[in-house]
Amino acid sequence: MTTEAPNPRDFKSWEDAFQYPVPAVRKLEQQLRGHASENREKLRTLVGASYRELLGTAERIIEMDDEMQRVENALGAAGRKCNSRAIEHIFENFAKLEGDRRSKDTERNALAAQLAVLQACPTVISRLLRNGESSLLASKVLVLSRLLHKSLAQIPDAPPLVDTVRNRLAAQRRRLLSHVDRQLSSPHSDTETLIENMCAFSLATSSTPTDVLRHFHHVRLEAVKRHFSRSQNHQENILQALQLFVTTLRNTQQIFPARLSSSLAALKAHPLLRDKAVLSLTVLHLDIHARWIAEDIRSFTPWPRHDELHRADAEQMLKAWAKQALQAFLGGMKLVLVQSRDFNSVLSLRKEMLETWLNAGNKAPGLNAADVLDSLREVLNDHLRDLVRQNARNLRLSSEMILKSLSRVAPLTPTTDASLWDASLLDMSLNDGASNFKQALLKRTHGRNATTTQVILTFEEWAESMRSTHSSIKAMKDVRWDDDLAIDEDSFDLDSKQALLSQDDPQELYEALSDALVNSFAALRSDLDTLTSSLATERPKATEAKGVILIRIIREIDQRSRSLGIAEKKLKIATLAPLVSTLHERLAASLVASAMSSFKDSLAHLFKSRRCPARALWEGRPPLPNQPSTSTFKLLRTLSQEMSEHGSDLWAPGAVRSLKITAAADATSALETFISDLKAAKEAINVGLDEKDEAGGDNRSTEAPANASQDGPAPDENQTETVKIDDSVNAVVEAQTPATSSMVTEKAIATCHEKLIQSLFDALYLQRAFSIPGSSTPSEPLASIIQQITLEVQCDGVAVQRLRKNAVEYWKRTYLLFGLLA
Repeated sequence: MTTEAPNPRDFKSWEDAFQYPVPAVRKLEQQLRGHASENREKLRTLVGASYRELLGTAERIIEMDDEMQRVENALGAAGRKCNSRAIEHIFENFAKLEGDRRSKDTERNALAAQLAVLQACPTVISRLLRNGESSLLASKVLVLSRLLHKSLAQIPDAPPLVDTVRNRLAAQRRRLLSHVDRQLSSPHSDTETLIENMCAFSLATSSTPTDVLRHFHHVRLEAVKRHFSRSQNHQENILQALQLFVTTLRNTQQIFPARLSSSLAALKAHPLLRDKAVLSLTVLHLDIHARWIAEDIRSFTPWPRHDELHRADAEQMLKAWAKQALQAFLGGMKLVLVQSRDFNSVLSLRKEMLETWLNAGNKAPGLNAADVLDSLREVLNDHLRDLVRQNARNLRLSSEMILKSLSRVAPLTPTTDASLWDASLLDMSLNDGASNFKQALLKRTHGRNATTTQVILTFEEWAESMRSTHSSIKAMKDVRWDDDLAIDEDSFDLDSKQALLSQDDPQELYEALSDALVNSFAALRSDLDTLTSSLATERPKATEAKGVILIRIIREIDQRSRSLGIAEKKLKIATLAPLVSTLHERLAASLVASAMSSFKDSLAHLFKSRRCPARALWEGRPPLPNQPSTSTFKLLRTLSQEMSEHGSDLWAPGAVRSLKITAAADATSALETFISDLKAAKEAINVGLDEKDEAGGDNRSTEAPANASQDGPAPDENQTETVKIDDSVNAVVEAQTPATSSMVTEKAIATCHEKLIQSLFDALYLQRAFSIPGSSTPSEPLASIIQQITLEVQCDGVAVQRLRKNAVEYWKRTYLLFGLLA
């Protein structure tokens, strides 16, 4: 049995090894001796491998021992030779030397670090502003740069780079302030952005809250004025200016003084170089340079006077600014509105402006919302009234167009277009609802040509603008301000506001429109009256074409003026009918004068005739005329033809009435002359026969007029007529012989009697032709001549009734031949 050796690691003392049997102890001995031999070999191997190192270590130990000995000797010698006071003096000198060395290194490093940071500051500020980042951070960098520049400028023989960087910083400061002003003047900047830029301005300029508020108001006031200096989008600029004005009131109330004060106080929380935003600017490399910067700069903390502005002072400043800005806004709006000539656009601007103010008016400190509303209404309503008056005065363009059109009309220019029955109408296209055909019919029916059409188009444009203006004013009454806007009841009376904006304002504009229309039409009437009077001074034939065109233009304008859709009881537009009547009278006088010339010639020819040409056509017992003489028929035919040639559209009932009255008067005058001549001829025939019987000859009677005409002065008109009658009588008397004297005399007298009867029929026929429809009284001039002829021919009542009946019957058969005259 094999004996196992015990584990010596379990022994607590050497005595425990002898408690086992001898074999076990011997086994343990052998084992221990084997382990010792192995360890000895290992140690020998280890010592042999490290022998050189051990030798070097031994040498170093010997050297160290030598050094220690020398140090101990030196210390012993120093201790023997020096006391405590000398030692202190040595240490003080050493500290001074070490301090001088460190101060030189510090100055050198501080100068380089501060120059590096200062040189990087303009670049950082420029980058922050270019990227649209925080202006407050840029302002902090500016403050840091000012501290660094001040520190470096105090160094003797400062580097030239300091002055260069100073100029760059001045430029960046101006750029920063300009950026801050843009942010403050923008109506789209929120409250936080405004506060940040105000703090930046305060840091950059060392301004108090009062200075910041004053600058903010100045910037906003300039921005309001700047909107009115732009040359385009005037109405949009006005709205933006009002919005900026309202926003400024709201922002001032929100920011000053509490929020700005708290924001400025937050800047005092820690030194500038411990600000995380400043430390995060890697371009400055503050992690490297900060420890070399002067201690006063590293410990600098902004100290703005955040509690300098009180609420009462802020409210007082806001009230003063609000009044000043309101006056500037109203003045600028007046100047800009002058350039806005579109009535509907201004109405739209009015609605948007009033909505903007009513939404914010109750929150506007220092201003009475109702007073501001009245001011806005006053400016807007004044401009709207001016636009209404200006648009109404544009009617004067029609007068100018009429004058230009008439100046281009030649005296003998035809005034009518092609006939309504022209064959060219048959070839016209009937597409699109036959619009071209309809226009051609209207053009020919109303006698329109290029001259009248141009004037009508000008008037139509004006009338359309007036209708549009009236519709817009009417639409103002339908706006319900109460339903659309939420207004503080303490600031506004809702009923009063609705009455002001939807009743009073439209009523004022409508009254202005009514007065402007009345004045414009009165001015047009005056211009046309002057133009009509000027035509009266010219020769009738020279102005006949102009008068025709003027009649048509006035007629078209008068018809369209009554279809404006604006006329009410209060609106009394000056009618142009009297002008048309005057022109009708002149046109009628011109036409009648032309026709009467040939009529008088025909009557003169009939007077000289030895017989009555129409006597062969008499009928009945006794024979009486049943149709007019040729001269009378030609007179009516000539009048109707000239009326047609001038245009059928001219002959309204008033025009035909004027023509008939004029024609009746002139025809009466011509017939009176003719009847007087016949009466004088009859008397002359009787007198001539008596003188022949008494004197036995007619030589002296025939020579006397000749001698008088040769030797005496020139006869007047009555003498000339007498000479004509005497010549006719002499012709009759000279043809007589004693055998036929009585028969010829009776025949001549009978011829005159027949001419008188025929003239009576002609007068009755003309009286029927010139009668005015709807009038119960016959033509007075012709009635008098009819009565005169009746007395002259001594017709009984039955004969006169027959003649009157024959005239009426013949008119019924022939009136269609005279067209417009009938």
